[in-house]
This record gives sequence, structure tokens and C-alpha cells, in this order.
Amino acid sequence: KRARKWALGCMQVIRARSREVLTRPSLPLAYRLGLLEFMGFYPAQALLLIALVTGHLVLPALAGNPAPGLSWVPIAGGLILAALFAPTLAWSVREGRLKEWPLLAWSCALVYGGSLIPTARGVLDGLSKRERPWIPTNVATSNPNLPVTAWAEMLLGIALMAIPWLYNSPAVTSPASY
Repeated sequence: KRARKWALGCMQVIRARSREVLTRPSLPLAYRLGLLEFMGFYPAQALLLIALVTGHLVLPALAGNPAPGLSWVPIAGGLILAALFAPTLAWSVREGRLKEWPLLAWSCALVYGGSLIPTARGVLDGLSKRERPWIPTNVATSNPNLPVTAWAEMLLGIALMAIPWLYNSPAVTSPASY
């Protein structure tokens, strides 16, 4: 629930403030770029999900094995991952903690990689102008220990690895796969 709400809030900020951030001359360029990069974190995760589903499930099923060297999936996945890790890398460089960055990046990958579907739903919710009710994330509910969405996300993860592997697709070597 939390990832979806944060993605929704981020998209609401993007809709409300991105034009002002881009056009305000009194705001230094580095601040504008940093803020836009930070605001783009959740939409980049939604793009990663689209790229993974397209490159790992749709294309192998429709086209079979693409010609070697022509696959765009590893390039697109690598660029999206670079965009996702750039804020933590920039912070690590700025704070002089570059040696600790790989562990931080791996932790972020585990946390955010496990919430792609709720994040994408939050991004879509944020693009919509429909009003959403506010529901606290820390209120106890009678939901099962493992919600249905977690099972769906697990099955998606298995499919993202199994289908390219079955088709012997180079997409399985994409850095975005992991």
C-alpha cells in the first residue's frame, strides 16, 4: 500500500509543480534537474515494468528469438536502471560515501523491485484527475498475511525470467531483469 501511495503523491507533485520547476529562472539548474530526477523516480519504475513486460513477455511470444545484437531491451533496461539509481549515487558522491553505495543500491533494488506493480498503479492513479479517498497505511486490517497482489507479483517475476529463458531470448541477460 505504501509504495502505491508514495507513487500517487509523487505523480500529484509532478502534475502540480513540474512546469514551475522547469521554467523558474531563479531556481538554479542543478536544483531543477535534481528535483525532476527525484520526481521521475516512480514514473521510471513504471517504465521499467512496461519495458520488462514488453521485452520479456510480449516480444518473445510474438517474434520468437530476436537477431543477436538487435535487442533494445538490455539498453533500455540499463538506462532505466541508471535513472533509478542516479539519486542514490549522486547522494553518495556528494556525501563522500561512494564505497558504501553498492550496498545502498542493492538494498534499494530489493525494496523497490518488490513493489513494481503497486508503484505502477500509483503512477497511473496519479496521472488520473479522479479524486482518491485517503486511507492510512498503518491501520491494522483483516487482510491475509500475503495479499493476492503479492502472489500476482511473484508470478509476474517468474514469467519475466521463464518465458525469455524458454525462448532462449537475449532479454534474459538484461540488467533490468534482476
